[in-house]
Amino acid sequence: MMSKALPSLAFIIVITVLFFSCKKNDLITSHDASVYFSTDSLKFDTVFTSVGSVTHSFKIFNNNDGRLKLDRVKLMGGSTSAYRTNINGAATDELQDVEIDAKDSIYVFVTVTIDPNAAQIPFIVSDSILVEYNGNNKYVQLEAFGKNARFLRAETLSQNTTFDNSLPYVILDGLRVDTGVSLTILPGTELYFHANSPLIVDGTLDAEGTVSNRVLFTGDRLDEYYRDLPGSWPGIFFRGSSEGNHLQFCNIINAYQGIVASGASSSSLPKVRIDQCEIRNIYDAGIYLLATSADISNTLVANCGSNVLIKQGGVYSFTHCTFASYSTFNMFRTEPVVSVYNYNDGDGIRMTGDLNATFTNCIICFMETVVSN
Repeated sequence: MMSKALPSLAFIIVITVLFFSCKKNDLITSHDASVYFSTDSLKFDTVFTSVGSVTHSFKIFNNNDGRLKLDRVKLMGGSTSAYRTNINGAATDELQDVEIDAKDSIYVFVTVTIDPNAAQIPFIVSDSILVEYNGNNKYVQLEAFGKNARFLRAETLSQNTTFDNSLPYVILDGLRVDTGVSLTILPGTELYFHANSPLIVDGTLDAEGTVSNRVLFTGDRLDEYYRDLPGSWPGIFFRGSSEGNHLQFCNIINAYQGIVASGASSSSLPKVRIDQCEIRNIYDAGIYLLATSADISNTLVANCGSNVLIKQGGVYSFTHCTFASYSTFNMFRTEPVVSVYNYNDGDGIRMTGDLNATFTNCIICFMETVVSN
């Protein structure tokens, strides 16, 4: 009887093995098929001082129970990109009909070649790799340092620091000055901020340029379209614990908000002093002051959504300043040039504060446009 059962058992085992083998060999065509990357971005953080290259890689995983065909894997910049790709062993910028077995993966190697002294090279060299399958499009972002500079990523300064003008600074993912810490910026220093990279000051900022060597704060996109584009970086924010800030002979350009200061100063000095500065091409408020104090003189605030916005009171002095606003192809003013309020409506609650604001020998000029009241 045992001898009769053995062939039957063997038959069941063979059928089971064949069933699962066939299932693993089936090609999955469902839109819901899952593809995973070992990373969603490759960041090449090598700073080049001469022509050089570096290679990183990532894996594409097929975690499904059947084979999956990638319709194409493509370097979006193609042959003009600074990047080169090797996709599953093929040195090409596009590979089609790439099959990955169930529970398997393939490698994509990415090499970037940088000439930091090339005339047109940006600070950040970006591209992406498209992975297209079953009607889905997924991307891996590529980011490399281009022009020779000091690159700071998500940096918090926890001790007194000085920035000099020997190389530009490129800020990625924000720069914060900690409470009780001073950042001193010397004349002629240039700071370039990546998108979504604010300068947050909880301590003290002392940026003092000269007539011939101004300090520059602007976005890191230098190509022609972005050169005068408002909103390319968030701006400079002086928060509650910040005090004793001084900006002189500084240019603040192309931010979403130029300077934002909030909270009373803990000393007899204003929270921020601004002299001989230029704030222009700002998408929202050039200077936004909320229940704080500021002394601003000999400063130009030009082409902003709202040049000066004061809310919830505070103590302010503006002397020999010019507030000019003219609509351009990329800036359309919809708010008053200067707005001064002793209240702030936030989250349905009106907050008020004592207001003392003086404007001495200041010029306000603008082109007629649509202004919301």
